[in-house]
Amino acid sequence: MLRLPLRLLVICCALTATAFAQEPAPRDIVTDGCSLVSPFNVMSATVATSENLYPLIWGSELASSSDTRGLQGTKPAPAWLGTYGSGRVAIWDGHPAFFTAGADGRDDNDRLRTQLIDWLRDGGSVAFARGHGEKPMGEVFSGVPWQHLLDGSAEPHEIDGELTTENLAGSGLLVIGSSWQRITESELDAVEDYVLNGGGLLVIGIGWAYSGYADDPDPDQYIPNRLGERFGWRVQFSTIKDPGSPMGEAGTPAFSVLPLEQYNPGRIVVILEDPDSVVQRAADNPQDIFVVEGEHTGLCLPNEYWGQLESVGGIIGLFDEMYVSHNLLIGNANPPYDGAKQWFVPQQSDEPGWYMHSGNPVVYKQYAAKDIVETYNNEHRLGWGIVHELGHNMHISSCGNNMVPDGTGENWANVWSVWTNNAMGWPNHENYGRAGGDYHEHPDYAKLSSDNWILLGCLDMIWQRYGWDGMQAFLTDVATRRAAGEKLKDNAERQRLLIEGMSIGYGIDFSELFAHWGFPVSDETRELLSKYPKNDIPIP
Repeated sequence: MLRLPLRLLVICCALTATAFAQEPAPRDIVTDGCSLVSPFNVMSATVATSENLYPLIWGSELASSSDTRGLQGTKPAPAWLGTYGSGRVAIWDGHPAFFTAGADGRDDNDRLRTQLIDWLRDGGSVAFARGHGEKPMGEVFSGVPWQHLLDGSAEPHEIDGELTTENLAGSGLLVIGSSWQRITESELDAVEDYVLNGGGLLVIGIGWAYSGYADDPDPDQYIPNRLGERFGWRVQFSTIKDPGSPMGEAGTPAFSVLPLEQYNPGRIVVILEDPDSVVQRAADNPQDIFVVEGEHTGLCLPNEYWGQLESVGGIIGLFDEMYVSHNLLIGNANPPYDGAKQWFVPQQSDEPGWYMHSGNPVVYKQYAAKDIVETYNNEHRLGWGIVHELGHNMHISSCGNNMVPDGTGENWANVWSVWTNNAMGWPNHENYGRAGGDYHEHPDYAKLSSDNWILLGCLDMIWQRYGWDGMQAFLTDVATRRAAGEKLKDNAERQRLLIEGMSIGYGIDFSELFAHWGFPVSDETRELLSKYPKNDIPIP
């Protein structure tokens, strides 16, 4: 079979796309008449590497501490479709049960399923691969999609063993569903030739979930990725939240599908050089989302705000300086998220109770972009919120919360805020330190363990008297031990680490001071710290 060189193939595809520019896009054909499509919530993310692919179903990823993107309504998406040579391809990396849910009661789902099959098939029979661990064809398709095949004289049949040019001949559509065993190079060649010459291909599966059951879970050996090398997509592993799975949070979907008419297909554009070029690029391509990256951080803004910044390069430089400063407090012992760049991205959300939240990316509500831009333009600094949320990443990821007694997480994020703001000459929050002195006079540990500021104010009494070197030594030790796998199992251990670790870091016995603040201090801790000079902060 004649195989076109890749470069020639790309040129041919481009000419084909130009010649038929007035024809409806594949996605428009498949989604015609659909107003709301609601697939199963279990999805993984797939990136299109070919300009010939269009998003079929898109998702709004629910940003969380395990979400490495958090960019709504854009790539990566769970499903793509497009043309290849004379044929048609689609990747569905959502839950395969979408094609076995004939009784789900969603008319638009049925319309999309059947229209997708018809567009891919374009006549001819439908073959189901069975040589790579796939389920029987009646379990890959059922309900309305299955009946649609039977009513349309599609002659569904199974292909056991290897896929070849001979056993694919005459088929209008090849379905490879939920496969996890290896596929050979000769099979890939046969499938590619089949599609180039007019066949349709539908690949179904959940990238991360099925790789866990594979004989070889290497992402590069997973069938959708092997096929994606030929047809223009790549499954992004570890992006799935499968309820009940080790990577997921029970009952939390990875994607929620938007109404079709509300979707504006865009792409994420990451700018690594000439950051100020984003102003014109965002104006010229308002449908796209832009992330400008520095050495350690990346910033995404709603497009209308890029042009309002006094200097895009300047603000990215401040984000990097903040990151460097935060890591200095742990001696660069264990950068958050294994040293991955920290993204800061907006999210459209009506959910009350938050303005920004930590994780990678750090996510802020879209309206906060105005504050970010105005604070930088007017004061040439970053606001408290951004510095605070990166502080959460430091104590959660870098230190594993090992030194964070129950209820004091907000205080610990602010430890990094105070450190960095002091270093960069930025103002601290108006509440900083206010509650510490009052508490010191009349301690009540229940208040300390439930307040966002009291412990911070108490620690400030130590910084004012002894400086920051001991705190830096303490947190560097915590981060180093966390990098080695240490994880404390209960609140009592975290309290003990805080008292003993800070005392050792400063070379000062703080046991009586922490006992005065209401922390439990054991005889063993007192004995351990007795070799150090006593704290001389007056205790009432």
